[in-house]
Amino acid sequence: MHFYAELFGWEAEDVMPPGSPSRYFICRLRGRDVAAVGSAPPGGTTPVAVWNTHIWVESADDTVARAIDAGGSVITRPFDLADAARMAVLADPAGAVFCVWQPLEHRGAQLVNEPGAWSMSDVNTSDLEGSKTFYGAVFGWGTEIFDLGDFEYTMWLVPGYEGGEPEQPVPREMVGGMMPLSGEQRPGDGPHWGVDF
Repeated sequence: MHFYAELFGWEAEDVMPPGSPSRYFICRLRGRDVAAVGSAPPGGTTPVAVWNTHIWVESADDTVARAIDAGGSVITRPFDLADAARMAVLADPAGAVFCVWQPLEHRGAQLVNEPGAWSMSDVNTSDLEGSKTFYGAVFGWGTEIFDLGDFEYTMWLVPGYEGGEPEQPVPREMVGGMMPLSGEQRPGDGPHWGVDF
């Protein structure tokens, strides 16, 4: 946690009970929740440390059903995370892993789009068209292309959402993005969600 404290100015609170075999830190910036960092589960298969993207949903169970119908797979079925939320871990048809978060008492990040806080999540994939179909079916997202010169960046849009930054050259309805996998990925990286701070 020292790395993120130095990099972003985060303060971290380990919320696991004393003697727990794992650790789970709530990270805060100026007293507001911005992220969480946990130890890998014992015996887990995660080969490297990763940031997980959590997508806010009205019903984790209904979202899982839509994901299965659209060709996705379930890594962890919906479960209650104490009184905080109901969540599940899924993979899209190309293999990019993400979480769905149905808030109960914990709505998620309390500070975004500021230095040291979450800014953007985007899926890096080998199947752009398949991903458009999958995420559109599961979340109702639309798409719009943002031309970056070397490649086209796909913006995920939610009609009626106005949470984006008005001074940015992208629609306020933008909730995330998608780009093709490139040769600059780490060896062994397949389709995945990236997180930007």
